[in-house]
Amino acid sequence: MRPPVTLKERTGPDHVLLEMALPVESEVFVDHFPVYPVLAGVFQIDWAITLGAEYFEFAPPVATDFRVKFRRVIGPTNRLQLDLQWDGSARALSFEYRNRDEVASFGKIKVGKSR
Repeated sequence: MRPPVTLKERTGPDHVLLEMALPVESEVFVDHFPVYPVLAGVFQIDWAITLGAEYFEFAPPVATDFRVKFRRVIGPTNRLQLDLQWDGSARALSFEYRNRDEVASFGKIKVGKSR
């Protein structure tokens, strides 16, 4: 599933900060959960890897190890910031999702080369 529309972007050689909007009608909220929709962790991880591969130009990624911590629920209409940092020598992508000033989730993914 494609990441949401990026509203703002700041980039550096090993760092990207994206501001994104999550509309309530987004398909990522369908059935998760109908009364109180939340952004599933699997989408958060997928978007971090997908966008990391785009910005830092690593080949189709194979995650060899990852650690993720979910701290806050991300719902529709939230303005979300995604902070990505790439450590090329360790082939590790760190990410942090923020909703306003609160950390929603963060993690580190080691990326192997595809076969």
